[in-house]
Amino acid sequence: MVEYHIAVKCDYHPYQLSLEISNPSASPDGAIRAVKRVTGSIADDELPLPKHHFIRLVKLCVDFGFFEFAGEEYQQISGLAMGSPLSPVLACLFMETLERDHYRDINSRHSTWLPYVDDVLVIVLRKSCLHHTPTRLNSVHEKIQFTVEEEVDQELPFLETLIHRE
Repeated sequence: MVEYHIAVKCDYHPYQLSLEISNPSASPDGAIRAVKRVTGSIADDELPLPKHHFIRLVKLCVDFGFFEFAGEEYQQISGLAMGSPLSPVLACLFMETLERDHYRDINSRHSTWLPYVDDVLVIVLRKSCLHHTPTRLNSVHEKIQFTVEEEVDQELPFLETLIHRE
């Protein structure tokens, strides 16, 4: 195992946001909206079938929310079906949509937002920028909540690395 140490020479303050999702995944309706948004910029001839058919097939897969666990079959009541190969892709599209439409604007425009799965590294100019940020981020979607880990002694662990601000 390797732990990397990154030295950052700047006056910016890094902090980590950890994403806590009270629902196992993105909302199916939100995921379908995200797919429509992404496919909206793709020409029909670049997809294996017309867009409206593609979206209908994705919706059919999402609406069929059944999965098997320990030999028993279950229906996913909320969120996307666990174990479906489509669910992680749709969850990422959903989160990218929330990031683009809401989360990036909540931080100041002088900040950097670097997401990776369920963690986000945010670098802000002043520590005072952090005061209301968690409350504002948590108000975007009721089932998606953030926790904050701020730097201590100018260091912040993030994704098996240690970021050091000089």
